[in-house]
Amino acid sequence: SSSISEITYHTYANPKEARQWIRANQDQIQCLVGNGARIPNAVPFGMAQSPSLTDYADSRDTMAFLCAL
Repeated sequence: SSSISEITYHTYANPKEARQWIRANQDQIQCLVGNGARIPNAVPFGMAQSPSLTDYADSRDTMAFLCAL
């Protein structure tokens, strides 16, 4: 059976190496959690599972999608 979720982690020698990996794989990353001052567009720690009404899964407005059907 297919898994319902997946968490992947990597270790890096330095922050520059991590940023390079993120840029190279950004199309495969759904959510990046971290300190917003150090990681642009990151969801703050503790908020990844507490989305607001304007946070859309995969950046798609679910209500707009449903209304367009």
